[in-house]
Amino acid sequence: MGTKDLACATSSASSKLIHGGLRYLEHYEFRLVSEALA
Repeated sequence: MGTKDLACATSSASSKLIHGGLRYLEHYEFRLVSEALA
């Protein structure tokens, strides 16, 4: 595994992490809003 492969794997993992984090935030905020409305 070369440095290019490692960098590619790292950027792929971090983009997945960022995407997952955004989806988590959306879901979390949605829960807060629904709790506030309840």
